[in-house]
Amino acid sequence: DPGPPIRRVFALPRGPLLFLGLMGLCTAISDGSIPGWSGVYLRGLGAPESVAAMGFAVHQSVMLLGRLSGDWLTARYGAVRVVRFGALFGGLGLALGVLSQSVEGALLGIACMGWGMATLFPMMFAAAASTPGLTPASAIASVSTMSTLGGLLGPILLGAVAEVGGVRSSFLLAATLAGVVSGLAFSLSSYRPRGSRV
Repeated sequence: DPGPPIRRVFALPRGPLLFLGLMGLCTAISDGSIPGWSGVYLRGLGAPESVAAMGFAVHQSVMLLGRLSGDWLTARYGAVRVVRFGALFGGLGLALGVLSQSVEGALLGIACMGWGMATLFPMMFAAAASTPGLTPASAIASVSTMSTLGGLLGPILLGAVAEVGGVRSSFLLAATLAGVVSGLAFSLSSYRPRGSRV
């Protein structure tokens, strides 16, 4: 239902959407660190170019598997648990992988991040669309604004951190933001996968 026309330049999240918007902001920065910095980090560990390029491929492949299994996991355990433990798994996995200072450990951490954060954006937008009192278009647009802002600010923020403390510090920040996402998981309580009776 398109609802009445809304004439606003920006749709910023308010009320219950604010937490979903913050989740989108943190997810865009945290998960977006992998495509932008994994190759640089792996090269810094001494990996050849062919192996350094695998960071992005591993992340995307594991994320695909996570999204294919997302509805089943959510129907079984609920959206809040899937995101809470998934984000913790991704953040801790990435942190431990980076702290290992090995190519193998970094690739494993990247895979953990891809799996743990895989279902976030689909669930987040679906939960926004079911927010009472708002049209789906307006709710999704407001959350998307915050997510896009995270995608724009993420490279600047992570680059500034890398300039001061190295790329490893950028990944540790990304892991920390995944922990913030885990704490905001309660805002997905309205999400239901298609066909679910939960």
